Amino acid sequence: MSDQQDHQTLRRARRYARQHFNENYTHGHASHAAAKALEATARKFNLPYEVCGWADGCDEGVQYLNTGDSYGQTLVAKTDYASVRFAIGCWADQL
Repeated sequence: MSDQQDHQTLRRARRYARQHFNENYTHGHASHAAAKALEATARKFNLPYEVCGWADGCDEGVQYLNTGDSYGQTLVAKTDYASVRFAIGCWADQL
């Protein structure tokens, strides 16, 4: 798969993750719903990656699909208590 095809897949996956989050998030910390959205996205797009992440205290967090490459392009979700922003990037840049 070419880099352009990979990026197109990630763009479609980002839209799907955002839609999944919006349809399923009801209450509580957004990071839990974001992780579930990433898991559903990985299944739908046959991405062989697990969801990993970390939190900065109880307020903000980052979840991502772990590709095994800290600087490889992947789907990243940045969360605070009640919202999420899905992006395409490398998770190491979030540190």
